[in-house]
Amino acid sequence: MVSSLNKSSTWIKIGEPAAGLIAGGSGLYAVNPITGDIFEYDGTPMHWTRIGQLGSQLVANNLTLYGLSPDTQEVYQYDGQPDLWTKIGEPAAELLVGGNALYAVSPLKGDIFKYDGTPMHWTRIGRLGSEFVANNRTIFGLAPDTREIYQYDGQPEHWTKIGEPAAGLVAGGASLYSIQPVTGDIYQYDGIPMHWTKIGQLGRQFAANNRTIYGLSIDNQGVFQYDGQPEHWTRIGETAADLVVGPETLYAVPDTGEIYQYLP
Repeated sequence: MVSSLNKSSTWIKIGEPAAGLIAGGSGLYAVNPITGDIFEYDGTPMHWTRIGQLGSQLVANNLTLYGLSPDTQEVYQYDGQPDLWTKIGEPAAELLVGGNALYAVSPLKGDIFKYDGTPMHWTRIGRLGSEFVANNRTIFGLAPDTREIYQYDGQPEHWTKIGEPAAGLVAGGASLYSIQPVTGDIYQYDGIPMHWTKIGQLGRQFAANNRTIYGLSIDNQGVFQYDGQPEHWTRIGETAADLVVGPETLYAVPDTGEIYQYLP
């Protein structure tokens, strides 16, 4: 985000440059670009507490922060005190979160597993997909050939086809969105299999939370908020390199890496 946002009454700078930003119901976390250490936001601008060391991936849900070790061989759960983490899983290719849930993609076959809440206990719920995303309700998968979208029904191996080809999926709050593979237009799932509504046009990035979905323009020169009616979006920010959302909050990171919070 360029300095013009720093002058805006709706954005506030809360952190210095970070190599990564992770948000969830449990909090906001940033990765130090030099050491790789993990810091938790204390809720006051520019105040952060170091809680852990470098990981290859970090994700946060409503419960806590999870990390994949640098060699991707172990999954850890943050226990709420600096440098206190519990090993809860073995090798993973990717971690995903939604609501209170944690999921992991197997590095061998690409199968998807759900964490049972007890260290080292996971349940296989589905097979290989080209992409998985999760919201507060469930997890969704895009077929390996990207031709079909599936929704997990809550029982292992039970998935329902809900959509056709997509270039990507975005999930947040109770909502699911897909990106049309030809035009890049953004569609919202209506909650009925195969029923989707076009709500916007091509963007470089989309991020969704409990409030709505946000988009970053193709040229990175504008941050937009979906107003709830198809094709109705409001510009709420200037240049950004990345958008990150918590359940009720939007954060933006400029090319400089500084962290800004949107105050609606």
